[in-house]
Amino acid sequence: MLAREAGRHLSCADTASRTPMMWGIDVRRESISGCWDLLHPSEQRRSTDYIIEADRRTFIVTRAALRLALSCVTGSDPVSFRFKYGPWGKPFVAEPTSSIPWHFSVSHSGSFSIIAVSHYARVGVDLEKRRRVPEALEIAKSCLGDRVPVVLARLENDARNAAFLRFWTAAEAFAKASGLGWEGHGGRISLHASSPNGSDITFASYPMPSPRLEWSTMQLDLGASHIGSLVVECAADELVSKPILKPRNSIFETV
Repeated sequence: MLAREAGRHLSCADTASRTPMMWGIDVRRESISGCWDLLHPSEQRRSTDYIIEADRRTFIVTRAALRLALSCVTGSDPVSFRFKYGPWGKPFVAEPTSSIPWHFSVSHSGSFSIIAVSHYARVGVDLEKRRRVPEALEIAKSCLGDRVPVVLARLENDARNAAFLRFWTAAEAFAKASGLGWEGHGGRISLHASSPNGSDITFASYPMPSPRLEWSTMQLDLGASHIGSLVVECAADELVSKPILKPRNSIFETV
């Protein structure tokens, strides 16, 4: 059973890394009743808007997991967090207030969710279930700039599907990290990439709050069923060096 005081405050060594902390959650394994108790009444009411039970479970478990993750890194009671939304829909922590600006991002696909938390920089995370995408080239031409369609056109079948999902999750993660979403970017996020494995993705021509900052893109190790990307804001001389990251175990296993 999850307790209100369940969050374990991580040590300085845990939180000092420039790499955001990430947790993966299989929403099918967690107790709905325990998660429900962590939610704010407004979140409980929001959960009733979901018609499909699997979607309702995903929302409840993922939101509870986010609260526990924030509790782990801040030491605050997980039920104390209040969230607001920016002008382009990006959520942020409104309460409790802190001198350290904690950034977070959440994504889910099917029964799997990921949470990323950072107090150094803005962060975005996205994952997709591996699948066929017959319209990959058309979507890329419409949404991902001029270079991605060229890369995809050289590939066939499963290789093209996987490459497209890598590029797509990178764009989604960037939309979240920047705080503008797709709408704020005019429905088009141009990626610069020459490799189908997504190892050299950059987001050129997008303004940063400081000339010393850049966007670093990393692939996520999510096993055989999912593809994911993480995008984080870094100082130009401190780019995150790990090209592939694996999320920690479920946040529910640390409390």
